[in-house]
Amino acid sequence: AFNSMVSGLEERERLKLGFSRYVSQYALEKILKMENPIHLEGERKKVTVMFTDIRGFTRMSENMQPEEVLKILNEYFSVMIEIIFLYGGTLDKFMGDGMMLEFGAPLEDQFQELNAVKAAIHMHIELENLSTKWENEGKKRLEMGIGIHTGLAVMGSIGSDLRMEYTAIGDAVNVTSRLEGISKTTCVPIIISETVYLKVKNSVRCKSCNKVKLHGRTEEVKIFSVDPFDNKSLINKK
Repeated sequence: AFNSMVSGLEERERLKLGFSRYVSQYALEKILKMENPIHLEGERKKVTVMFTDIRGFTRMSENMQPEEVLKILNEYFSVMIEIIFLYGGTLDKFMGDGMMLEFGAPLEDQFQELNAVKAAIHMHIELENLSTKWENEGKKRLEMGIGIHTGLAVMGSIGSDLRMEYTAIGDAVNVTSRLEGISKTTCVPIIISETVYLKVKNSVRCKSCNKVKLHGRTEEVKIFSVDPFDNKSLINKK
């Protein structure tokens, strides 16, 4: 019994260390209370992946002091992560001025597609408020592009004994990254895949776009755009 208790405490601490940086405090408490522990070693599951990117930030930051760049990014990320956690999202990683996020992992979420789209809408609304504030301070406004797709991915910790991270691996991740790239070339704020659209079409106003060919794929895929300000009424209150 004692050995079992010690093993349970060790597993709880491992989960706490593994997820404390990626999920909200509320989600972390639910994870720690679960009867069946989450497999950090990896499990295949359906997730909704989101990629974000600040438009032209690298070029803009070339004319800024490093301290000012960090200050803006930290303020931006603080607001965006709070929104992601509000909708049950998980921070996968920062990629310069971009982020990779998941909904539906590590905790199950039957409304993961809708929550991801609502989070994206909310993020754009808050970025507009931030940009207005920065503009009043004599700084430049920022614009953001987001890609969202739902599919199967392997979720688990990857790395070495020195550094591990909980992440998603699979085709769903690659597709989402391509969609975010399309949002950049088309100057559309939010691009979602057809699989996401089919789950949110009754709640979110979407506009059908032309079919596109994603890098590494032979067939064209149908995508949809979402205007955040046309869907402003969907966002949750903090």
